[in-house]
Amino acid sequence: MYSDTCAGQNRNQFITAFLVHLIQRMDGQLEVIEQKYLESGHTHMEVDSMHSAIERQQRHTPVYSMIDWKSIMERARSKRNRDSAPPYTVKELKYTEMVDVRALNEKIAKKYKQR
Repeated sequence: MYSDTCAGQNRNQFITAFLVHLIQRMDGQLEVIEQKYLESGHTHMEVDSMHSAIERQQRHTPVYSMIDWKSIMERARSKRNRDSAPPYTVKELKYTEMVDVRALNEKIAKKYKQR
């Protein structure tokens, strides 16, 4: 997994708690997650262009619900790029698939403090 060096996004206790949760939940299918941080100032990643495309599309579309965001994301890839790459695929998550990372972090922190 590649991350930029932004402490607020990638170098925090909540990301760590979520990664621990993934390892525990994968039940032996996943034993290690290797997280690499890109050099500060040189962190332009492919996902940055995706975020930019979504923001551009959103400027032209009013957002009233989560369904609007789904539509914006699906249409975000520019028409000139659609020949070489398909539109973005958006997976809708069910409520049961959401994870409260704050609660996970508290649970993990409590477990390690008891050791």
